[in-house]
Amino acid sequence: MNKFSPTTTAHVSSFGHYTFEVSVKASSSIGLHINEVEFVGAQVKPFVVSGIVPDRGGPPAKSLSTLLDRTNTGIAYNNPAEVGTVPFVIRAPTDIKTIRITHTRPLYGPGWRILRDGVEVLKESANRGGSADPIPVTYTYELYSYTHYARACVGGYNIIKYAGKTVEQCKEICLAMSNCVAFEFGVAYGGGGGYQAGDCQPQSSANPAGCDGSYHNLDLYVKDPSV
Repeated sequence: MNKFSPTTTAHVSSFGHYTFEVSVKASSSIGLHINEVEFVGAQVKPFVVSGIVPDRGGPPAKSLSTLLDRTNTGIAYNNPAEVGTVPFVIRAPTDIKTIRITHTRPLYGPGWRILRDGVEVLKESANRGGSADPIPVTYTYELYSYTHYARACVGGYNIIKYAGKTVEQCKEICLAMSNCVAFEFGVAYGGGGGYQAGDCQPQSSANPAGCDGSYHNLDLYVKDPSV
């Protein structure tokens, strides 16, 4: 068995559930206003599986299904969405790499965390600010995925090292680098190497051959080919 076997299994189904969770509250004093959600390149039309029934607008308030009808009308809520709120879950093809979300105004745009079949593929650390213009506004979200290899590392392909990061922050750092194909992340394994818990080190190679993650106190996260 490969000692660098991943801790997650490959996703093989053609359709999956995309969970949209608020990671940062929107700036607005009222609830989310979402005009449209587009799964770019989807060959089969997505559909809403579940969600919080909209309570603003109308009567009657718009149905959740209007998020996907390309009318740019969408849904709205009276009360602000707290962190952890899941306004809707959408079933769509699993090969989607890009999602576009249109809001009525920037101030209605929260920070999003998106999960595909329970696996995080995007997490924002900020909302879209407090501006009332433009009307409407569309944001593009590039989805990521990484395969996690415990006690693994790469020898000799370091790009830069950051200290005191979370795994999610390191994912975003790597995603923003065109030459980053993987990153090492510090874990307190008690090895004799010099890396500390929370160290984040993007890599220009994903080959773990000859590198002892246990000794160096490192895990390896490899950017999946679709990213």
